[in-house]
Amino acid sequence: RFVGYLVCVYGALALLTWAQGRSEIKPFIPTAAHMVVSMLSSQGAALILPARFLREHDVTWTEAFGLRQNRARAVLFGILLAFIALPVGWGLQKASFDVLGHFQMQPEEQAAVQGLRATDAWFSRFVVGIGAMLLAPAAEETLFRGILYPALKQLGHPRLALILSSVI
Repeated sequence: RFVGYLVCVYGALALLTWAQGRSEIKPFIPTAAHMVVSMLSSQGAALILPARFLREHDVTWTEAFGLRQNRARAVLFGILLAFIALPVGWGLQKASFDVLGHFQMQPEEQAAVQGLRATDAWFSRFVVGIGAMLLAPAAEETLFRGILYPALKQLGHPRLALILSSVI
């Protein structure tokens, strides 16, 4: 089911990108209402499906996410890693802009950023911003770290599971 969900989501994104690239009409800029409906349907499903998955496999949330480990150490490690990853991310972003510029291509903002910029009402910006900052990361972590990684790890290759879940 999880693989089916991923195939549908990434297939839809690929088709949308392809269709938008072939379209002569200016790019669709979603409104805040579009963004809220989109977030609740995709990210909401990503939070609901794991609960059903865990229940079907008799796995608790604590077991699935490794919450029995030292939380203070995990938070500290996460903060330290963020200080390392952020400059690396900025460097990769600059490198990707340079590569796109070399091929005379212009980078485009994500639909969520376009939606935030197109919204005039502060309440709509707040709702979309909260969804982008809280709902999307929670859904992604639930799917990739709570479901996919443990499932791949049970196959007997923890390092391969880590790499595959990160790439996906």
